Amino acid sequence: MRTLNKIRTKIKTLESGLLQGKTPLSYLELGLLYQLVKDYDKAEEAFKKAIATLPDNIYPRFLLLRLYEAKGERMKVNALAKELMQANDAKMSIALKTELQKTAFWDADKTKDIAC
Repeated sequence: MRTLNKIRTKIKTLESGLLQGKTPLSYLELGLLYQLVKDYDKAEEAFKKAIATLPDNIYPRFLLLRLYEAKGERMKVNALAKELMQANDAKMSIALKTELQKTAFWDADKTKDIAC
């Protein structure tokens, strides 16, 4: 319970800070904190704002994918994982591509088509 109160206090601090200056990292942190307290709608909104401010960065999309996974939203996980896998981003490591393959709920037939 004590930890939950600390998380909620941190959320309030970040929310008030966002009113003064919106940074992508603040949105990411806020999304992760919302996810911890299971406020999934606000977490999704925060991750989407981070994606909008960092359109070329895959990390906010990966966190959004993890959120969809936590919510059990299989179709959204599949769509986002496929999008990330097809990005051909030079910054995406083979380890991350492998993690995406494991994370996604794809059929065995579909994962054969994905090259690392």
